[in-house]
Amino acid sequence: MPPTSRKAARPISTGAETCLRRIRKSWDGCSDNDPSCTRKSRKKGGKAVPKRWITDTALTVVLLLLMGYSLIGETAHEWLGISMLALAVLHHKWNWAWCKSLGKGRISAYRAVQSILACLLLFSVLGSLLSGMVLSRYVLGFWTMRLGQDLAATAHLPCAFWSFLLTGLHLGLHWGSVKETARRITGIRIVAGKWTVVLRLAGGIIACCGLTAFFRNAFLDYLMMKSHFLFVPPGQTAAGFLADYLAILSMFVWIGYYGGNILRGHSGRKKVIE
Repeated sequence: MPPTSRKAARPISTGAETCLRRIRKSWDGCSDNDPSCTRKSRKKGGKAVPKRWITDTALTVVLLLLMGYSLIGETAHEWLGISMLALAVLHHKWNWAWCKSLGKGRISAYRAVQSILACLLLFSVLGSLLSGMVLSRYVLGFWTMRLGQDLAATAHLPCAFWSFLLTGLHLGLHWGSVKETARRITGIRIVAGKWTVVLRLAGGIIACCGLTAFFRNAFLDYLMMKSHFLFVPPGQTAAGFLADYLAILSMFVWIGYYGGNILRGHSGRKKVIE
Protein backbone atom coordinates (compact mmCIF):
# COMPACT_ATOMS: atom_id res chain seq x y z
CA MET A 1 0.00 0.00 0.00
CA PRO A 2 1.27 3.49 -0.76
CA PRO A 3 2.40 5.39 2.31
CA THR A 4 -0.25 7.60 3.79
CA SER A 5 0.55 11.20 3.13
CA ARG A 6 0.43 13.44 6.11
CA LYS A 7 -1.18 16.84 5.86
CA ALA A 8 1.13 19.74 6.30
CA ALA A 9 0.78 21.41 9.64
CA ARG A 10 -1.25 24.57 9.41
CA PRO A 11 0.49 27.72 10.48
CA ILE A 12 -0.84 29.26 13.65
CA SER A 13 -3.21 32.08 12.87
CA THR A 14 -2.64 35.58 14.09
CA GLY A 15 -5.61 35.21 16.42
CA ALA A 16 -4.16 32.04 17.94
CA GLU A 17 -0.78 33.71 18.42
CA THR A 18 -2.45 36.58 20.21
CA CYS A 19 -4.30 34.12 22.44
CA LEU A 20 -1.06 32.29 23.30
CA ARG A 21 0.65 35.58 24.14
CA ARG A 22 -2.20 36.50 26.47
CA ILE A 23 -1.96 33.13 28.19
CA ARG A 24 1.79 33.53 28.71
CA LYS A 25 1.20 37.06 29.96
CA SER A 26 -1.31 35.80 32.51
CA TRP A 27 1.34 33.43 33.87
CA ASP A 28 4.31 35.73 34.19
CA GLY A 29 2.67 39.15 34.45
CA CYS A 30 4.55 40.47 31.40
CA SER A 31 4.05 40.51 27.66
CA ASP A 32 6.73 39.33 25.25
CA ASN A 33 7.40 42.84 23.94
CA ASP A 34 6.95 44.65 27.24
CA PRO A 35 10.20 46.52 28.00
CA SER A 36 8.98 47.26 31.52
CA CYS A 37 9.47 43.64 32.60
CA THR A 38 12.89 42.12 33.12
CA ARG A 39 13.98 38.78 31.67
CA LYS A 40 14.53 37.51 35.20
CA SER A 41 10.90 38.24 36.13
CA ARG A 42 9.70 36.33 33.04
CA LYS A 43 11.70 33.25 34.08
CA LYS A 44 10.36 33.26 37.60
CA GLY A 45 6.76 33.91 36.55
CA GLY A 46 3.74 33.97 38.78
CA LYS A 47 4.22 36.99 40.99
CA ALA A 48 6.57 39.24 39.01
CA VAL A 49 5.80 42.93 39.45
CA PRO A 50 6.10 44.82 36.13
CA LYS A 51 8.15 48.01 36.26
CA ARG A 52 5.29 49.75 34.46
CA TRP A 53 2.95 48.96 37.36
CA ILE A 54 5.49 50.25 39.90
CA THR A 55 6.03 53.44 37.88
CA ASP A 56 2.31 54.16 37.59
CA THR A 57 1.75 53.53 41.30
CA ALA A 58 4.61 55.87 42.21
CA LEU A 59 3.21 58.52 39.84
CA THR A 60 -0.18 58.39 41.54
CA VAL A 61 1.32 58.62 45.04
CA VAL A 62 3.60 61.53 44.08
CA LEU A 63 0.69 63.40 42.46
CA LEU A 64 -1.39 62.93 45.61
CA LEU A 65 1.43 64.31 47.78
CA LEU A 66 1.97 67.25 45.43
CA MET A 67 -1.60 68.41 46.01
CA GLY A 68 -0.73 69.10 49.67
CA TYR A 69 1.66 71.95 48.84
CA SER A 70 0.98 73.98 51.98
CA LEU A 71 1.34 70.90 54.18
CA ILE A 72 4.65 69.51 52.93
CA GLY A 73 6.58 72.73 52.32
CA GLU A 74 7.88 74.38 49.17
CA THR A 75 11.24 72.56 49.02
CA ALA A 76 9.66 69.10 49.31
CA HIS A 77 7.03 70.15 46.77
CA GLU A 78 9.70 71.07 44.23
CA TRP A 79 11.64 67.82 44.74
CA LEU A 80 8.43 65.84 44.31
CA GLY A 81 7.81 67.78 41.10
CA ILE A 82 11.25 66.77 39.79
CA SER A 83 10.56 63.12 40.67
CA MET A 84 7.20 63.34 38.90
CA LEU A 85 8.97 64.55 35.76
CA ALA A 86 11.30 61.53 35.86
CA LEU A 87 8.39 59.13 36.48
CA ALA A 88 6.38 60.70 33.64
CA VAL A 89 9.29 60.08 31.25
CA LEU A 90 9.46 56.43 32.39
CA HIS A 91 5.69 56.06 32.03
CA HIS A 92 5.85 57.15 28.39
CA LYS A 93 8.85 54.92 27.76
CA TRP A 94 6.95 51.84 28.97
CA ASN A 95 3.87 52.86 26.95
CA TRP A 96 5.61 54.07 23.79
CA ALA A 97 4.08 51.25 21.72
CA TRP A 98 0.61 52.58 22.60
CA CYS A 99 1.65 56.11 21.61
CA LYS A 100 2.84 54.90 18.20
CA SER A 101 -0.48 53.10 17.62
CA LEU A 102 -2.51 56.32 17.87
CA GLY A 103 -4.52 56.88 14.71
CA LYS A 104 -4.12 53.29 13.52
CA GLY A 105 -6.87 50.69 13.33
CA ARG A 106 -10.55 51.10 14.11
CA ILE A 107 -11.42 54.11 16.25
CA SER A 108 -14.23 53.10 18.60
CA ALA A 109 -15.98 55.43 21.05
CA TYR A 110 -13.99 53.92 23.93
CA ARG A 111 -10.65 54.30 22.14
CA ALA A 112 -11.45 57.87 21.07
CA VAL A 113 -12.29 58.95 24.62
CA GLN A 114 -9.25 57.09 25.97
CA SER A 115 -6.94 58.83 23.48
CA ILE A 116 -8.43 62.29 24.07
CA LEU A 117 -8.12 61.89 27.85
CA ALA A 118 -4.50 60.74 27.53
CA CYS A 119 -3.61 63.76 25.36
CA LEU A 120 -5.36 66.20 27.71
CA LEU A 121 -3.58 64.61 30.67
CA LEU A 122 -0.23 64.96 28.91
CA PHE A 123 -0.81 68.67 28.18
CA SER A 124 -2.01 69.42 31.74
CA VAL A 125 0.97 67.60 33.29
CA LEU A 126 3.38 69.42 30.98
CA GLY A 127 1.73 72.74 31.88
CA SER A 128 2.06 71.96 35.58
CA LEU A 129 5.70 70.83 35.32
CA LEU A 130 6.88 73.65 33.06
CA SER A 131 5.16 76.35 35.11
CA GLY A 132 6.61 74.77 38.28
CA MET A 133 10.11 74.92 36.78
CA VAL A 134 9.66 78.64 36.05
CA LEU A 135 8.41 79.30 39.59
CA SER A 136 11.06 77.15 41.32
CA ARG A 137 13.04 79.01 43.99
CA TYR A 138 15.02 76.19 45.64
CA VAL A 139 15.73 73.12 43.50
CA LEU A 140 16.08 75.11 40.25
CA GLY A 141 16.80 78.46 41.83
CA PHE A 142 20.10 78.77 39.93
CA TRP A 143 18.27 79.42 36.64
CA THR A 144 15.40 81.54 37.87
CA MET A 145 13.40 82.95 34.97
CA ARG A 146 11.72 86.31 35.52
CA LEU A 147 10.11 86.24 32.10
CA GLY A 148 6.75 84.49 32.16
CA GLN A 149 6.46 84.15 35.94
CA ASP A 150 3.04 85.82 36.03
CA LEU A 151 1.73 83.42 33.39
CA ALA A 152 3.30 80.45 35.20
CA ALA A 153 1.77 81.50 38.53
CA THR A 154 -1.66 81.76 36.86
CA ALA A 155 -1.42 78.43 35.04
CA HIS A 156 0.27 76.24 37.66
CA LEU A 157 -2.64 75.58 40.02
CA PRO A 158 -5.36 74.89 37.41
CA CYS A 159 -2.97 72.65 35.44
CA ALA A 160 -2.20 70.70 38.63
CA PHE A 161 -5.87 70.21 39.49
CA TRP A 162 -6.82 69.25 35.93
CA SER A 163 -3.93 66.75 35.99
CA PHE A 164 -5.36 65.30 39.20
CA LEU A 165 -8.87 65.02 37.74
CA LEU A 166 -7.71 63.52 34.44
CA THR A 167 -5.40 61.08 36.24
CA GLY A 168 -8.41 59.68 38.10
CA LEU A 169 -10.43 59.27 34.89
CA HIS A 170 -7.44 57.78 33.06
CA LEU A 171 -6.82 55.35 35.91
CA GLY A 172 -10.50 54.42 35.95
CA LEU A 173 -10.48 53.53 32.25
CA HIS A 174 -7.57 51.16 32.95
CA TRP A 175 -8.88 49.88 36.28
CA GLY A 176 -9.58 46.44 34.84
CA SER A 177 -5.90 46.06 33.93
CA VAL A 178 -4.90 47.32 37.39
CA LYS A 179 -7.07 44.66 39.04
CA GLU A 180 -5.74 41.88 36.81
CA THR A 181 -2.13 42.83 37.56
CA ALA A 182 -2.89 42.98 41.30
CA ARG A 183 -4.52 39.53 41.13
CA ARG A 184 -1.49 38.04 39.37
CA ILE A 185 0.90 39.55 41.91
CA THR A 186 -1.09 38.54 45.00
CA GLY A 187 -2.48 35.27 43.63
CA ILE A 188 -6.04 36.30 44.56
CA ARG A 189 -8.70 34.77 42.35
CA ILE A 190 -11.67 36.61 40.89
CA VAL A 191 -14.05 37.76 43.62
CA ALA A 192 -17.60 36.62 42.95
CA GLY A 193 -20.96 36.44 44.66
CA LYS A 194 -21.77 38.58 47.68
CA TRP A 195 -18.24 39.99 47.91
CA THR A 196 -18.65 41.58 44.48
CA VAL A 197 -21.75 43.38 45.74
CA VAL A 198 -19.88 44.48 48.89
CA LEU A 199 -16.95 45.84 46.87
CA ARG A 200 -19.22 47.70 44.47
CA LEU A 201 -21.14 49.20 47.38
CA ALA A 202 -17.88 50.23 49.07
CA GLY A 203 -16.73 51.86 45.84
CA GLY A 204 -19.99 53.80 45.60
CA ILE A 205 -19.70 54.98 49.22
CA ILE A 206 -16.09 56.15 48.68
CA ALA A 207 -17.19 57.97 45.51
CA CYS A 208 -19.92 59.76 47.51
CA CYS A 209 -17.33 60.75 50.12
CA GLY A 210 -15.17 62.06 47.29
CA LEU A 211 -18.07 64.15 45.97
CA THR A 212 -18.54 65.71 49.42
CA ALA A 213 -14.80 66.42 49.70
CA PHE A 214 -14.84 67.84 46.15
CA PHE A 215 -17.17 70.68 47.19
CA ARG A 216 -15.76 71.08 50.71
CA ASN A 217 -12.28 71.76 49.31
CA ALA A 218 -13.57 74.14 46.59
CA PHE A 219 -12.08 71.87 43.91
CA LEU A 220 -14.19 73.47 41.18
CA ASP A 221 -12.75 76.92 41.87
CA TYR A 222 -9.25 75.69 41.02
CA LEU A 223 -10.42 73.99 37.83
CA MET A 224 -12.24 77.14 36.67
CA MET A 225 -9.27 79.40 37.63
CA LYS A 226 -11.36 81.27 40.22
CA SER A 227 -8.71 80.78 42.90
CA HIS A 228 -4.92 81.03 42.54
CA PHE A 229 -4.04 80.01 46.09
CA LEU A 230 -4.54 76.62 47.71
CA PHE A 231 -7.26 76.70 50.35
CA VAL A 232 -7.04 74.36 53.34
CA PRO A 233 -10.18 74.21 55.53
CA PRO A 234 -9.54 75.49 59.08
CA GLY A 235 -8.42 72.80 61.50
CA GLN A 236 -7.77 70.19 58.80
CA THR A 237 -4.75 67.97 59.47
CA ALA A 238 -2.35 66.58 56.87
CA ALA A 239 -3.96 63.15 57.24
CA GLY A 240 -7.42 64.64 56.74
CA PHE A 241 -6.27 66.56 53.69
CA LEU A 242 -4.75 63.45 52.07
CA ALA A 243 -7.87 61.42 52.93
CA ASP A 244 -10.06 64.04 51.23
CA TYR A 245 -7.96 64.11 48.09
CA LEU A 246 -7.69 60.33 47.99
CA ALA A 247 -11.49 60.16 48.14
CA ILE A 248 -11.74 62.74 45.33
CA LEU A 249 -9.28 60.75 43.22
CA SER A 250 -11.27 57.57 43.94
CA MET A 251 -14.45 59.31 42.81
CA PHE A 252 -12.91 60.11 39.41
CA VAL A 253 -11.55 56.56 39.17
CA TRP A 254 -15.11 55.31 39.84
CA ILE A 255 -16.51 57.60 37.14
CA GLY A 256 -13.83 56.54 34.66
CA TYR A 257 -14.32 52.84 35.41
CA TYR A 258 -18.09 52.70 34.97
CA GLY A 259 -18.03 55.29 32.20
CA GLY A 260 -15.50 53.11 30.40
CA ASN A 261 -17.78 50.10 30.79
CA ILE A 262 -20.61 52.06 29.15
CA LEU A 263 -18.33 53.08 26.28
CA ARG A 264 -17.16 49.48 25.87
CA GLY A 265 -20.78 48.39 25.52
CA HIS A 266 -21.42 50.96 22.79
CA SER A 267 -18.16 49.98 21.07
CA GLY A 268 -19.04 46.27 21.07
CA ARG A 269 -16.18 45.44 23.44
CA LYS A 270 -16.40 43.16 26.43
CA LYS A 271 -17.17 44.97 29.67
CA VAL A 272 -14.77 44.71 32.57
CA ILE A 273 -16.05 42.15 35.08
CA GLU A 274 -15.51 42.59 38.82
